Amino acid sequence: MVQLYSMTFDPSNASSWISSKLQCGLGNRLFQLACAHTLSEEWSIPLVFAMPYCLPSEHGDFNTIFKMFPNVPKCWSASPELAIEQKGIFQYEPLPTMPPANKILLKGCWQAAEYVSDSFKASWDAVKGAEDLLKQWQLETKEQMVKTAFIHVRLGDYKLLPHHQVNLLSYFETAMKRFPEDIRFLVFSDTMEEAKNYSVFNDRCVFVTESDEYNTLFLMSRCWAGAITANSTFSWWGAFFGRQAALEEGLEYRAYMPSKWMAEGGPPESSNPIYPPWANVVSV
Repeated sequence: MVQLYSMTFDPSNASSWISSKLQCGLGNRLFQLACAHTLSEEWSIPLVFAMPYCLPSEHGDFNTIFKMFPNVPKCWSASPELAIEQKGIFQYEPLPTMPPANKILLKGCWQAAEYVSDSFKASWDAVKGAEDLLKQWQLETKEQMVKTAFIHVRLGDYKLLPHHQVNLLSYFETAMKRFPEDIRFLVFSDTMEEAKNYSVFNDRCVFVTESDEYNTLFLMSRCWAGAITANSTFSWWGAFFGRQAALEEGLEYRAYMPSKWMAEGGPPESSNPIYPPWANVVSV
């Protein structure tokens, strides 16, 4: 079998590879890369970053995804033979069982759980001051991590995007009640001062001031009791990586996601494909 991730692999001389056009924010980019990763495994061809198709990030650090997947080679002169385009944002359609060309570029959002493989693992090696970060938020020990879940409140750019404006207050309250009383919650938000005023948050909640998206996902991945995500691909991935780490420790992981992902004016198709089988969908 082809070695899919190799630091010695030279993509410029490769006879075959698969990549994905990376666009929008980190949560979206992770779905785009994850789909290419899944196909690289199924087709036994190398996964690469096709750098001419890695667009500037709409928010966050452009380099974060490269820190998370440092062993995926960068191809600076990528010239795909075929582009596979997704028809909708959330739509899931089975992809070919065999590669239809040698050098393939995926174009689309690919926001469907079935496109994501459990083997899609991020690296946290580039987190600066990781030990201090874990100490600051009391996530140093297994005992602390198994008693911590995270909540994500996304407000910042969503205020400018009407189709993302879903009221999640009752959802947060309902999901919090489903955790044992000895579980504490780390609350992450891009507008923390506003999130602090939410009446549903109580003394079990600790408001995290970390703003770096890489560090934030790292902290989310260490909350092993579970997750209460927003209608956000970013916290979707926080739950994915947290569950991944918890399962490796033989732990039960509870993930909750809101039943309404988009408000009126959003994409016409159903957002149901984004929900993974391991998530509990709470009515909004």
